[in-house]
Amino acid sequence: MKSILSLVSALTCLVFARADEECANYSYTTVEVSSSTRIKYRSTSTTLDVIMESTEVAWLGLGWRGVGNAADGTSAMVGNKAVIGVLSALSPGTVNSIPKKYFLGDQQPSGTTLLPDEEQTLMNATFAANDGGGSSLSFTTNLIDGTQEIPAEGTARFIYAVGFDRYNLFGHILRGSVLLNLAPCADFTEVQEKRARDWKTKQKAHGFLAAIAFGLLMPLAVSSAVFRERLNFEIRGVKGWIYVHMILNVLAYSLLTAAFVIAVIARNDVNGKHFFKAHDKLGLAIFIFVSLQVISGFLRPHPPKKEADETSDDSPGQDAAVDGYDDGNGEMKPVPKSLARASWEIVHRITALAILGMVIYQLYSGLEAYKKFWNEIDAWYTVYYIWFALIVLSVLFASFKKYKRS
Repeated sequence: MKSILSLVSALTCLVFARADEECANYSYTTVEVSSSTRIKYRSTSTTLDVIMESTEVAWLGLGWRGVGNAADGTSAMVGNKAVIGVLSALSPGTVNSIPKKYFLGDQQPSGTTLLPDEEQTLMNATFAANDGGGSSLSFTTNLIDGTQEIPAEGTARFIYAVGFDRYNLFGHILRGSVLLNLAPCADFTEVQEKRARDWKTKQKAHGFLAAIAFGLLMPLAVSSAVFRERLNFEIRGVKGWIYVHMILNVLAYSLLTAAFVIAVIARNDVNGKHFFKAHDKLGLAIFIFVSLQVISGFLRPHPPKKEADETSDDSPGQDAAVDGYDDGNGEMKPVPKSLARASWEIVHRITALAILGMVIYQLYSGLEAYKKFWNEIDAWYTVYYIWFALIVLSVLFASFKKYKRS
Protein backbone atom coordinates (compact mmCIF):
# COMPACT_ATOMS: atom_id res chain seq x y z
CA MET A 1 0.00 0.00 0.00
CA LYS A 2 2.83 2.41 0.89
CA SER A 3 4.54 1.67 -2.40
CA ILE A 4 1.35 2.54 -4.30
CA LEU A 5 0.97 5.85 -2.43
CA SER A 6 4.60 6.66 -3.09
CA LEU A 7 4.11 5.95 -6.78
CA VAL A 8 1.01 8.16 -6.95
CA SER A 9 2.86 10.94 -5.12
CA ALA A 10 5.82 10.66 -7.48
CA LEU A 11 3.57 10.75 -10.54
CA THR A 12 1.73 13.78 -9.16
CA CYS A 13 4.99 15.62 -8.58
CA LEU A 14 6.13 14.64 -12.06
CA VAL A 15 2.91 15.98 -13.62
CA PHE A 16 3.18 19.28 -11.71
CA ALA A 17 6.85 19.57 -12.53
CA ARG A 18 6.06 18.95 -16.18
CA ALA A 19 3.29 21.54 -16.09
CA ASP A 20 5.60 24.09 -14.48
CA GLU A 21 8.28 23.35 -17.07
CA GLU A 22 5.81 23.81 -19.92
CA CYS A 23 4.67 27.12 -18.43
CA ALA A 24 8.19 28.45 -18.19
CA ASN A 25 8.13 29.69 -21.77
CA TYR A 26 4.47 30.62 -21.83
CA SER A 27 3.55 34.23 -22.56
CA TYR A 28 2.58 36.65 -19.81
CA THR A 29 -0.88 38.16 -19.41
CA THR A 30 -0.48 41.94 -19.55
CA VAL A 31 -2.70 44.36 -17.64
CA GLU A 32 -2.38 48.12 -18.13
CA VAL A 33 -3.36 49.47 -14.72
CA SER A 34 -2.59 53.09 -15.68
CA SER A 35 -0.96 55.13 -18.41
CA SER A 36 2.39 54.73 -16.65
CA THR A 37 2.27 51.23 -15.15
CA ARG A 38 1.49 47.69 -16.26
CA ILE A 39 1.40 44.34 -14.50
CA LYS A 40 2.39 41.14 -16.29
CA TYR A 41 1.75 37.73 -14.80
CA ARG A 42 1.60 34.02 -15.53
CA SER A 43 0.83 31.07 -13.28
CA THR A 44 1.31 27.34 -13.01
CA SER A 45 -0.50 24.93 -10.73
CA THR A 46 1.75 25.95 -7.83
CA THR A 47 3.45 29.27 -8.56
CA LEU A 48 2.77 32.79 -9.82
CA ASP A 49 5.23 34.99 -11.72
CA VAL A 50 4.62 38.75 -11.46
CA ILE A 51 6.28 41.70 -13.17
CA MET A 52 5.22 45.26 -12.36
CA GLU A 53 6.98 47.84 -14.51
CA SER A 54 6.94 51.32 -16.00
CA THR A 55 5.41 51.92 -19.39
CA GLU A 56 7.30 55.19 -19.74
CA VAL A 57 10.63 56.47 -18.47
CA ALA A 58 9.53 59.48 -16.46
CA TRP A 59 9.33 60.68 -12.88
CA LEU A 60 6.07 58.72 -12.54
CA GLY A 61 7.91 55.48 -13.23
CA LEU A 62 10.91 55.80 -10.91
CA GLY A 63 9.43 55.25 -7.44
CA TRP A 64 9.14 52.16 -5.27
CA ARG A 65 6.64 49.53 -6.37
CA GLY A 66 4.43 47.17 -4.46
CA VAL A 67 1.92 44.46 -5.33
CA GLY A 68 0.14 41.82 -3.29
CA ASN A 69 -2.86 39.53 -3.04
CA ALA A 70 -5.86 41.14 -1.34
CA ALA A 71 -6.83 38.37 1.04
CA ASP A 72 -10.15 40.00 1.94
CA GLY A 73 -11.14 40.44 -1.72
CA THR A 74 -11.36 44.25 -1.51
CA SER A 75 -8.98 46.98 -2.62
CA ALA A 76 -8.06 47.95 0.94
CA MET A 77 -4.32 48.25 1.49
CA VAL A 78 -4.37 48.16 5.29
CA GLY A 79 -4.51 44.65 6.70
CA ASN A 80 -3.03 42.92 3.65
CA LYS A 81 0.47 41.77 2.75
CA ALA A 82 2.45 42.92 -0.26
CA VAL A 83 5.75 42.50 -2.04
CA ILE A 84 7.56 45.84 -2.12
CA GLY A 85 10.66 46.81 -4.05
CA VAL A 86 12.56 49.83 -2.77
CA LEU A 87 16.22 50.86 -2.96
CA SER A 88 18.31 51.26 0.16
CA ALA A 89 18.43 54.83 1.42
CA LEU A 90 21.85 54.00 2.87
CA SER A 91 23.22 53.30 -0.61
CA PRO A 92 21.88 56.11 -2.84
CA GLY A 93 24.05 55.06 -5.76
CA THR A 94 22.51 51.60 -6.12
CA VAL A 95 19.91 50.80 -8.78
CA ASN A 96 18.99 47.23 -7.74
CA SER A 97 17.65 45.58 -4.61
CA ILE A 98 15.86 42.42 -3.46
CA PRO A 99 12.10 42.90 -2.86
CA LYS A 100 10.65 41.71 0.43
CA LYS A 101 7.24 40.83 1.84
CA TYR A 102 5.65 43.42 4.11
CA PHE A 103 2.56 43.68 6.29
CA LEU A 104 0.52 46.82 5.62
CA GLY A 105 -0.62 47.67 9.11
CA ASP A 106 -1.36 51.35 8.58
CA GLN A 107 -1.56 54.03 5.90
CA GLN A 108 1.59 55.64 7.28
CA PRO A 109 5.03 54.29 6.29
CA SER A 110 5.68 53.43 9.94
CA GLY A 111 2.85 50.89 9.74
CA THR A 112 4.52 49.00 6.87
CA THR A 113 6.57 46.31 8.61
CA LEU A 114 8.87 43.64 7.21
CA LEU A 115 7.60 40.07 7.65
CA PRO A 116 9.76 37.55 9.52
CA ASP A 117 12.47 35.65 7.64
CA GLU A 118 10.45 32.42 7.60
CA GLU A 119 7.76 34.19 5.57
CA GLN A 120 10.21 35.61 3.02
CA THR A 121 9.55 32.85 0.48
CA LEU A 122 9.92 34.82 -2.77
CA MET A 123 11.92 33.38 -5.66
CA ASN A 124 13.79 35.24 -8.42
CA ALA A 125 12.86 38.53 -6.77
CA THR A 126 14.41 41.71 -8.15
CA PHE A 127 13.72 45.43 -8.11
CA ALA A 128 15.49 47.91 -10.35
CA ALA A 129 15.10 51.67 -10.65
CA ASN A 130 17.28 53.98 -12.68
CA ASP A 131 16.83 57.17 -14.65
CA GLY A 132 17.35 55.41 -17.96
CA GLY A 133 14.88 52.56 -17.54
CA GLY A 134 12.17 53.48 -15.06
CA SER A 135 11.49 50.97 -12.29
CA SER A 136 10.56 47.30 -12.39
CA LEU A 137 9.51 44.80 -9.72
CA SER A 138 9.53 41.08 -10.51
CA PHE A 139 9.22 37.92 -8.43
CA THR A 140 7.90 34.37 -8.28
CA THR A 141 5.74 33.30 -5.35
CA ASN A 142 4.07 30.08 -4.28
CA LEU A 143 0.30 30.20 -4.65
CA ILE A 144 -0.07 28.70 -1.20
CA ASP A 145 2.36 29.30 1.65
CA GLY A 146 2.25 30.53 5.19
CA THR A 147 1.35 34.10 4.17
CA GLN A 148 -1.24 33.72 1.40
CA GLU A 149 -3.58 31.38 -0.44
CA ILE A 150 -4.07 32.30 -4.10
CA PRO A 151 -6.41 30.08 -6.16
CA ALA A 152 -4.77 28.13 -8.98
CA GLU A 153 -7.89 28.67 -11.11
CA GLY A 154 -10.44 31.45 -10.94
CA THR A 155 -10.01 35.11 -10.09
CA ALA A 156 -8.01 36.87 -7.39
CA ARG A 157 -7.81 40.54 -6.50
CA PHE A 158 -4.40 42.18 -6.24
CA ILE A 159 -3.52 45.56 -4.76
CA TYR A 160 -0.73 47.69 -6.18
CA ALA A 161 1.00 51.00 -5.56
CA VAL A 162 3.78 53.17 -6.97
CA GLY A 163 5.68 55.56 -4.74
CA PHE A 164 7.10 59.05 -5.10
CA ASP A 165 10.63 58.02 -4.23
CA ARG A 166 12.74 54.98 -5.05
CA TYR A 167 14.63 55.16 -1.72
CA ASN A 168 11.84 55.34 0.89
CA LEU A 169 8.21 54.33 1.27
CA PHE A 170 6.80 57.77 2.02
CA GLY A 171 3.70 58.49 -0.09
CA HIS A 172 2.47 57.09 -3.39
CA ILE A 173 1.47 58.60 -6.72
CA LEU A 174 -0.60 55.64 -7.83
CA ARG A 175 -2.54 52.95 -6.01
CA GLY A 176 -5.44 50.68 -6.75
CA SER A 177 -6.50 47.10 -7.24
CA VAL A 178 -7.06 44.80 -10.19
CA LEU A 179 -8.93 41.52 -10.63
CA LEU A 180 -6.72 38.88 -12.27
CA ASN A 181 -7.90 35.70 -14.00
CA LEU A 182 -5.75 32.71 -13.07
CA ALA A 183 -5.29 29.23 -14.57
CA PRO A 184 -2.17 27.14 -15.11
CA CYS A 185 -0.32 28.16 -18.29
CA ALA A 186 -3.22 30.30 -19.54
CA ASP A 187 -2.99 33.69 -21.25
CA PHE A 188 -5.84 36.00 -20.22
CA THR A 189 -4.59 39.12 -22.00
CA GLU A 190 -7.75 39.40 -24.13
CA VAL A 191 -9.97 38.92 -21.07
CA GLN A 192 -8.08 41.58 -19.13
CA GLU A 193 -8.10 43.98 -22.08
CA LYS A 194 -11.87 43.57 -22.46
CA ARG A 195 -12.34 44.23 -18.75
CA ALA A 196 -10.22 47.37 -19.04
CA ARG A 197 -12.16 48.55 -22.10
CA ASP A 198 -15.49 48.00 -20.35
CA TRP A 199 -14.28 49.94 -17.32
CA LYS A 200 -12.99 52.76 -19.50
CA THR A 201 -16.32 52.93 -21.36
CA LYS A 202 -18.21 53.18 -18.07
CA GLN A 203 -15.84 55.91 -16.86
CA LYS A 204 -16.40 57.90 -20.06
CA ALA A 205 -20.19 57.50 -19.85
CA HIS A 206 -20.14 58.55 -16.18
CA GLY A 207 -18.03 61.61 -16.96
CA PHE A 208 -20.08 62.63 -20.00
CA LEU A 209 -23.42 62.42 -18.18
CA ALA A 210 -22.06 64.22 -15.13
CA ALA A 211 -20.54 66.96 -17.31
CA ILE A 212 -23.86 67.58 -19.10
CA ALA A 213 -25.82 67.55 -15.82
CA PHE A 214 -23.37 69.63 -13.78
CA GLY A 215 -21.75 71.73 -16.45
CA LEU A 216 -24.75 72.65 -18.61
CA LEU A 217 -28.22 71.82 -17.31
CA MET A 218 -27.79 72.81 -13.65
CA PRO A 219 -26.17 76.20 -14.39
CA LEU A 220 -28.95 76.91 -16.91
CA ALA A 221 -31.56 75.94 -14.31
CA VAL A 222 -30.02 78.33 -11.79
CA SER A 223 -29.77 81.06 -14.43
CA SER A 224 -33.47 80.68 -15.29
CA ALA A 225 -34.31 81.56 -11.67
CA VAL A 226 -31.72 84.33 -11.29
CA PHE A 227 -32.65 86.03 -14.57
CA ARG A 228 -36.37 85.24 -14.41
CA GLU A 229 -37.33 88.71 -15.64
CA ARG A 230 -35.84 87.81 -19.02
CA LEU A 231 -38.23 84.87 -19.37
CA ASN A 232 -41.35 87.02 -19.47
CA PHE A 233 -43.61 84.60 -21.31
CA GLU A 234 -46.42 82.51 -19.84
CA ILE A 235 -47.82 79.05 -20.43
CA ARG A 236 -51.46 78.61 -19.42
CA GLY A 237 -51.20 81.55 -17.09
CA VAL A 238 -48.02 80.34 -15.39
CA LYS A 239 -44.78 82.27 -15.70
CA GLY A 240 -42.42 80.58 -18.14
CA TRP A 241 -39.32 80.62 -15.95
CA ILE A 242 -40.96 78.16 -13.54
CA TYR A 243 -41.37 75.59 -16.33
CA VAL A 244 -37.84 76.19 -17.62
CA HIS A 245 -36.36 75.91 -14.11
CA MET A 246 -38.23 72.70 -13.30
CA ILE A 247 -37.63 70.98 -16.64
CA LEU A 248 -33.89 71.73 -16.60
CA ASN A 249 -33.57 70.51 -13.02
CA VAL A 250 -35.48 67.29 -13.74
CA LEU A 251 -33.32 66.61 -16.80
CA ALA A 252 -30.14 67.32 -14.82
CA TYR A 253 -31.28 65.06 -12.00
CA SER A 254 -32.11 62.26 -14.44
CA LEU A 255 -28.63 62.41 -15.98
CA LEU A 256 -27.05 62.66 -12.52
CA THR A 257 -28.91 59.54 -11.42
CA ALA A 258 -27.73 57.66 -14.51
CA ALA A 259 -24.13 58.81 -13.90
CA PHE A 260 -24.37 57.74 -10.27
CA VAL A 261 -25.68 54.27 -11.17
CA ILE A 262 -22.96 53.79 -13.80
CA ALA A 263 -20.29 54.78 -11.26
CA VAL A 264 -21.60 52.24 -8.75
CA ILE A 265 -21.66 49.48 -11.40
CA ALA A 266 -18.14 50.38 -12.60
CA ARG A 267 -16.77 50.38 -9.06
CA ASN A 268 -18.44 47.06 -8.39
CA ASP A 269 -16.79 45.60 -11.51
CA VAL A 270 -13.36 46.83 -10.43
CA ASN A 271 -13.16 46.13 -6.72
CA GLY A 272 -16.61 46.05 -5.17
CA LYS A 273 -15.71 48.70 -2.60
CA HIS A 274 -17.78 51.87 -2.84
CA PHE A 275 -17.31 55.44 -1.58
CA PHE A 276 -13.80 55.07 -0.17
CA LYS A 277 -12.09 57.69 -2.35
CA ALA A 278 -12.59 61.44 -2.01
CA HIS A 279 -14.18 61.69 -5.48
CA ASP A 280 -16.61 58.88 -4.64
CA LYS A 281 -17.56 60.34 -1.27
CA LEU A 282 -18.17 63.82 -2.69
CA GLY A 283 -20.19 62.30 -5.53
CA LEU A 284 -22.44 60.59 -2.98
CA ALA A 285 -22.81 63.85 -1.05
CA ILE A 286 -23.73 65.75 -4.22
CA PHE A 287 -26.30 63.09 -5.18
CA ILE A 288 -27.92 63.33 -1.73
CA PHE A 289 -27.95 67.15 -1.75
CA VAL A 290 -29.40 67.32 -5.27
CA SER A 291 -32.03 64.69 -4.41
CA LEU A 292 -33.13 66.72 -1.38
CA GLN A 293 -33.10 69.90 -3.46
CA VAL A 294 -35.37 68.39 -6.11
CA ILE A 295 -37.77 66.96 -3.52
CA SER A 296 -37.91 70.25 -1.63
CA GLY A 297 -38.68 72.04 -4.89
CA PHE A 298 -41.82 69.98 -5.39
CA LEU A 299 -42.83 70.22 -1.71
CA ARG A 300 -42.10 73.94 -1.32
CA PRO A 301 -44.41 75.99 0.92
CA HIS A 302 -46.72 78.15 -1.19
CA PRO A 303 -46.64 81.93 -0.82
CA PRO A 304 -49.60 83.53 1.01
CA LYS A 305 -52.78 83.24 -0.96
CA LYS A 306 -54.28 86.28 -2.59
CA GLU A 307 -56.79 86.80 -5.31
CA ALA A 308 -55.16 85.21 -8.36
CA ASP A 309 -53.35 87.62 -10.62
CA GLU A 310 -50.79 87.44 -13.41
CA THR A 311 -47.82 88.43 -11.24
CA SER A 312 -47.68 85.05 -9.53
CA ASP A 313 -44.43 83.14 -9.84
CA ASP A 314 -46.30 79.85 -9.67
CA SER A 315 -49.85 78.90 -10.60
CA PRO A 316 -52.29 81.82 -10.13
CA GLY A 317 -54.90 79.36 -8.94
CA GLN A 318 -52.66 78.15 -6.10
CA ASP A 319 -50.13 80.77 -5.06
CA ALA A 320 -50.30 84.44 -4.28
CA ALA A 321 -48.15 87.02 -6.03
CA VAL A 322 -44.57 86.63 -4.92
CA ASP A 323 -43.57 89.70 -6.89
CA GLY A 324 -46.50 91.67 -5.44
CA TYR A 325 -50.08 92.60 -6.29
CA ASP A 326 -51.96 95.57 -7.67
CA ASP A 327 -53.49 97.60 -4.85
CA GLY A 328 -56.13 98.99 -7.17
CA ASN A 329 -54.33 102.31 -7.62
CA GLY A 330 -51.84 100.99 -10.13
CA GLU A 331 -49.15 100.35 -7.53
CA MET A 332 -47.57 96.97 -6.72
CA LYS A 333 -47.60 96.07 -3.06
CA PRO A 334 -45.42 93.23 -1.75
CA VAL A 335 -47.19 90.28 -0.18
CA PRO A 336 -45.69 89.31 3.19
CA LYS A 337 -44.21 85.82 3.08
CA SER A 338 -44.86 83.21 5.70
CA LEU A 339 -41.94 82.10 7.89
CA ALA A 340 -42.01 78.67 6.22
CA ARG A 341 -41.83 80.17 2.72
CA ALA A 342 -39.07 82.66 3.63
CA SER A 343 -37.05 79.92 5.36
CA TRP A 344 -37.48 77.57 2.40
CA GLU A 345 -36.23 80.20 -0.05
CA ILE A 346 -33.10 80.85 2.03
CA VAL A 347 -32.30 77.14 2.42
CA HIS A 348 -33.04 76.47 -1.25
CA ARG A 349 -30.63 79.16 -2.42
CA ILE A 350 -27.86 78.27 0.04
CA THR A 351 -28.12 74.60 -0.93
CA ALA A 352 -27.91 75.54 -4.61
CA LEU A 353 -24.71 77.52 -3.98
CA ALA A 354 -23.26 74.64 -1.92
CA ILE A 355 -24.01 72.19 -4.72
CA LEU A 356 -22.41 74.54 -7.25
CA GLY A 357 -19.23 74.73 -5.14
CA MET A 358 -19.04 70.94 -4.78
CA VAL A 359 -19.68 70.46 -8.49
CA ILE A 360 -16.83 72.82 -9.45
CA TYR A 361 -14.40 70.68 -7.47
CA GLN A 362 -15.98 67.36 -8.49
CA LEU A 363 -15.64 68.00 -12.22
CA TYR A 364 -11.96 68.88 -11.77
CA SER A 365 -11.24 65.84 -9.59
CA GLY A 366 -12.97 63.65 -12.18
CA LEU A 367 -10.64 64.97 -14.88
CA GLU A 368 -7.66 64.32 -12.61
CA ALA A 369 -8.75 60.75 -11.86
CA TYR A 370 -9.33 59.94 -15.52
CA LYS A 371 -6.01 61.44 -16.59
CA LYS A 372 -4.17 59.44 -13.95
CA PHE A 373 -5.42 56.19 -15.47
CA TRP A 374 -5.61 56.96 -19.19
CA ASN A 375 -3.66 60.20 -19.81
CA GLU A 376 -5.98 61.27 -22.64
CA ILE A 377 -7.84 64.42 -21.65
CA ASP A 378 -5.46 67.38 -21.50
CA ALA A 379 -7.66 69.33 -23.95
CA TRP A 380 -10.67 69.00 -21.63
CA TYR A 381 -8.88 71.04 -18.96
CA THR A 382 -9.17 74.05 -21.29
CA VAL A 383 -12.90 73.44 -21.61
CA TYR A 384 -13.18 73.17 -17.82
CA TYR A 385 -11.34 76.45 -17.20
CA ILE A 386 -13.50 78.28 -19.76
CA TRP A 387 -16.63 76.84 -18.14
CA PHE A 388 -15.39 77.83 -14.68
CA ALA A 389 -14.68 81.39 -15.88
CA LEU A 390 -18.22 81.65 -17.29
CA ILE A 391 -19.68 80.44 -13.99
CA VAL A 392 -17.69 83.04 -12.04
CA LEU A 393 -18.70 85.83 -14.44
CA SER A 394 -22.37 84.78 -14.23
CA VAL A 395 -22.32 84.85 -10.43
CA LEU A 396 -20.66 88.27 -10.41
CA PHE A 397 -23.13 89.63 -12.95
CA ALA A 398 -26.12 88.28 -11.02
CA SER A 399 -24.74 89.78 -7.79
CA PHE A 400 -24.26 93.14 -9.52
CA LYS A 401 -27.83 93.12 -10.90
CA LYS A 402 -29.25 92.29 -7.47
CA TYR A 403 -27.17 95.06 -5.91
CA LYS A 404 -28.51 97.59 -8.44
CA ARG A 405 -32.10 96.55 -7.83
CA SER A 406 -31.65 96.98 -4.09
